[in-house]
Amino acid sequence: SSLFSIFVFASNGEMIVARLSRNSEHLCAGRWTRGSRLPVTSRWCVELRRMSDVPRTTVDKVGSDQVQLKANSDHLRSLAESGGFVPMPETYDERLQPGFRGGKSLFLFFLCNAVPLSALVYYLKSERAERAQLSLHSLPETAEEVVAEVLRVIRTSPTCFLSQGTDAVSSVRVDPHAPEGRPYVPPTGPLPIVPQMGRNEITDLLESPPVAGLGYIHFALARSSTLGKAVLSGNRRANLLYVSPARGAYCNMGGHLSVLTDPESRRRYWKTWWVATLPAGRESEQDQTEPWKTSEYVLVRFAVDDASIQSMVDGPQVWDFRRVRLSYGDKQASDSSWVLAP
Repeated sequence: SSLFSIFVFASNGEMIVARLSRNSEHLCAGRWTRGSRLPVTSRWCVELRRMSDVPRTTVDKVGSDQVQLKANSDHLRSLAESGGFVPMPETYDERLQPGFRGGKSLFLFFLCNAVPLSALVYYLKSERAERAQLSLHSLPETAEEVVAEVLRVIRTSPTCFLSQGTDAVSSVRVDPHAPEGRPYVPPTGPLPIVPQMGRNEITDLLESPPVAGLGYIHFALARSSTLGKAVLSGNRRANLLYVSPARGAYCNMGGHLSVLTDPESRRRYWKTWWVATLPAGRESEQDQTEPWKTSEYVLVRFAVDDASIQSMVDGPQVWDFRRVRLSYGDKQASDSSWVLAP
């Protein structure tokens, strides 16, 4: 069969010659230096095998100057590539290509930001719909419904104002307790089960839990304030105003004030954050561990006897109101009930 040769030039001036038969079954190779003859010995074949990483197949030695390798066509291609026929690297056009190529990244950016924004918009819409549903669009008709709505306004109102008379100056913001249906009667004597233990918030809940209802409201006044002086001087008629944005309504209650001086009531209704609102008392009282014993603390009980409710939702109902008053049967407080008032 006819032969053809493959010449591979090295950087040191040497050349590797590979002679390949047409049927790709025999291979003879050798190293040739410029200016010398082209011998073929087994050493050249060994050099060729050492320089190539192609796995070697069965070697048949023919005489002393020729080595035949049995290899398939895949091995011969690998040998030719390892001999120096490295494919040309792919070229890239380094010029600035027109058009925007960051569409995928931009889409992911908008997607990551659209999810929380969509959740926020959905939450705001649902809150708006829920607030509109809870708002007072129509006034209640019966006395029981008016009292129930007044309690809802009190429960959801963030602010409360106390006023006396017609003078706007005699109005002040107070921090009252939740209304109670029955007046609190302070206990006397030690606790029945553990007499050596003092009363606290936990024992108050177990011994005399508060009863819900629209009857009595407790709050604190400063003795040196204008309203505090007016109440202590005998001006006991007052009004409480509650405003509830959640319900879209406000209620105004009238009643009588009474000052509670017993230590148990002062301790029971004391709030820790009242310390920041009350002026500093006498120097001798600043070292006391029980802050409700300060002389500036005036505990007031507001007994409700009439209440009115009005809506703040836009509409004709903002000019209307419902008013109830407390009616006493046989002039006894136990037989009192709420009735509609003109």
